[in-house]
Amino acid sequence: MIVTNNPMRGMTHAIEHKDEPKVEETVVKEIETTHISAESMTEIAKMVSSMKHAQCSLYYCDEKFSFIHTDLEKAILSLMIDSLQPNDQLFFTTHNTDILNMNLPKHSFTFLCKDISHTESPVSCISASTLLKRNTDSLKNAVDNDMFACAPAVDLIYEIASL
Repeated sequence: MIVTNNPMRGMTHAIEHKDEPKVEETVVKEIETTHISAESMTEIAKMVSSMKHAQCSLYYCDEKFSFIHTDLEKAILSLMIDSLQPNDQLFFTTHNTDILNMNLPKHSFTFLCKDISHTESPVSCISASTLLKRNTDSLKNAVDNDMFACAPAVDLIYEIASL
């Protein structure tokens, strides 16, 4: 098995299977009309192929969809989730808050919050299920209202205007 790990590109995946090209070609054809680069498209196809063939149990997809339409990102995430095998895990990071409206359990969302004033541990993790207890609680509304205190500090940006 060949394992590729390139944190600068934001994706880790494992590949190698006899039927892999068929699955990859199908996924590439499905997303080739998007605005994803050919390189990113190939990486996504390889990851989905790896999931479908149960080649790994842990997958990490970090910010691969910054420049595509939100519906495409949601569709690709759904494809990835549907491709996971029992006991597999997918870590998927995004700034796209429309993902929060997908029909996924609240406990599957964890928010990373950065606070540079905490020098020992400037990044903290907050699980959505710790604050949102009812099924009717809206995850998107909670984020839009900064209930998790994860919104970026923009004070310094506004200070630039006064220079």
